[in-house]
Amino acid sequence: MTIYNWNGDVLTEWKLLQENMSAKEQAWKTFMSTGRVASSIDISPEVLSSWQRCKDRGMDPYDEHVVTVPLHILSEKLKKNNWIIELVRPILQETADNIRDSGYRIDLYDQELCLLMRFGKKIAGQDSERRELIIGESHTEADAGTTSTNLAALLQRPVQLMAYEHYKTMCHGLTCASVPIMDSSGNLLLVLTVEGNCWPMHKHTLGMLVTLKYYIEYLISKDIRSYSGINEKTITSVIEMIEDPAIIVDNTGKILFSNSPAQNTLGEGWNSLIGFNCETIWGKNPFREVLNSPHSIANRKVVLNIGSTQETFFATIKPVVNDNEKLVMAIGIFKKALINKCAGAGSQKFKATYVFDNIIGESPEIQQTIKLARETAKLDNNILILGESGTGKELFAQSIHNESNYSSGPFVAINCSAIPHSLLESELFGYVGGSFTGSKREGQIGKFEAANGGTLFLDEINSMSMEMQSKLLRTLQSKTIVRVGGTEEISIDIRIIAASNQDLWQLVKEGHFRDDLYYRINVISISIPPLRERIGDVDRLIDNFIDSFSKQFKRDIKLNEDARRLLQSYSWPGNVRELENVLERCLVLSRVNDNNIISISDICTYNGIFEFYQKQDNQLILADPAQEEASDEGSVLTDYEKLLIIDALKKYNHNIQATAQHLGIARNTLYRKIKKYGIKQE
Repeated sequence: MTIYNWNGDVLTEWKLLQENMSAKEQAWKTFMSTGRVASSIDISPEVLSSWQRCKDRGMDPYDEHVVTVPLHILSEKLKKNNWIIELVRPILQETADNIRDSGYRIDLYDQELCLLMRFGKKIAGQDSERRELIIGESHTEADAGTTSTNLAALLQRPVQLMAYEHYKTMCHGLTCASVPIMDSSGNLLLVLTVEGNCWPMHKHTLGMLVTLKYYIEYLISKDIRSYSGINEKTITSVIEMIEDPAIIVDNTGKILFSNSPAQNTLGEGWNSLIGFNCETIWGKNPFREVLNSPHSIANRKVVLNIGSTQETFFATIKPVVNDNEKLVMAIGIFKKALINKCAGAGSQKFKATYVFDNIIGESPEIQQTIKLARETAKLDNNILILGESGTGKELFAQSIHNESNYSSGPFVAINCSAIPHSLLESELFGYVGGSFTGSKREGQIGKFEAANGGTLFLDEINSMSMEMQSKLLRTLQSKTIVRVGGTEEISIDIRIIAASNQDLWQLVKEGHFRDDLYYRINVISISIPPLRERIGDVDRLIDNFIDSFSKQFKRDIKLNEDARRLLQSYSWPGNVRELENVLERCLVLSRVNDNNIISISDICTYNGIFEFYQKQDNQLILADPAQEEASDEGSVLTDYEKLLIIDALKKYNHNIQATAQHLGIARNTLYRKIKKYGIKQE
């Protein structure tokens, strides 16, 4: 395929671009027809999750209809944002003039993703691949499908998409890069998008946009030292008197001051910390939480990336406001945490034990899911895991945690369906002493506090009541919790991984699940395929479980080939968990019977498989007379075959024709078997 013709020399970059777009074109087509993407094709989890949300909405990817806001609303938006438009207009116009011959334009969207202004040349008439955007056009995901504009707003970070990464075909000829513009409190103000053809592709477009982002945000908030009246020399002298590492950041997270202990302890690899954003230095850190709240945190255990290692500190950070109650800075003191070598088993209570290597399976379906989950683990966004019961949702959640930025923190899991609705609130948020009858005098922390600095896994979130959904949404928005019976807001820093064994989008449409909570937890979604769709994985799982149980029981257990074929043909409605339970049950039976071979008779003690076995007209055993003749008289199939024939004869009042037809064998074969087993005829 070719999206854009190139008439010059065949460049290496051009070839790579075409190969990349061809692969993503195939991925897009496969997803639109099957809802899945081959694991060998590199589609980011953010894009794949957006595709899935669009598909769930029933959005037609071929629909070129454009949604625009009414003129009176557009007029209100322009009036409301006039101050910031006038502030950024000279910068964007000058930038657009500098790239006027590149085929790119700069688009300015408000916080609701309505197009307010465009900067740059209009599209040339001969460029039939592109469409001129309309002022007032909506680029929300619900209106425009997957675009860099709505992904940048949702993820609150720079995003670049090309060609078939967009959901709708009308964007398939474009490359788009977007950045969110945030205010000093971390709220979305604008989104800037640069749009152009896929070729020639300018690699530095996103970098240019990121530079514009920081410059515009600086103009909006201005450098704190230019208006807060801070005397730099005085402040430096004061914090140098603090023995522990001390840092002062402005309301955007930029480091204004640091003392010598901070430079020596927290600044490994940096000549100076001053002027850099704290996230650039340490990655994820508690300053952002305080700036966004703004609430103090006191003596909290935090993990910072110091050089190539991770170090643990106890942090106390307080926000500072001016006379107008406007946040101007935050001051943090970090005490080095001492390693407690005598920590007991309680320190391991909330620990994730599984990693991705523990997930057994080579099928394309499970490998694609593992790949998506690995990529998702590196991000900090909330995750929704979808899958039937028994597919291994918690195994994936633990694996994601162990490869994430939260891996040094706790992993706390809670099954929302296993706790009565009346108790779920105190289980999640904790309670103060004396809140209700039977409560502990000293109170108790909830799962949110227990997971602080780590991951909270909310399994079967689909069972959560609407009232609890509302409280959970507030917590996710404010990043604070209030214990039951208390009034103090407690800041939390956790990653949420939610899981559901039901279609949440269907529950949203039916009014049983809040749509705003759905979008909050479904930033990135991972669908785990059921075992019946994982071609070839049953065999690998069987061998893995038998090997594991053999070591556990200290017996060399084998599986009869007929029994293996029966396990392979079963549909496994309970998925991997059911397979594991069946094999464990069989191994216990084999141990009781002092037999190291698992047979069909062992497997058929499990009701679900026995019923399935009967419904198959017993063709696994009875349909092939040649195989039956060649089988050993002492075959392990004998007992169950005899019972099945007796049962069928009784069912059909010993009518040979009806019994043979039911069993799927010839009358002569049935007579031969009746004689072989000595079955009495009535």
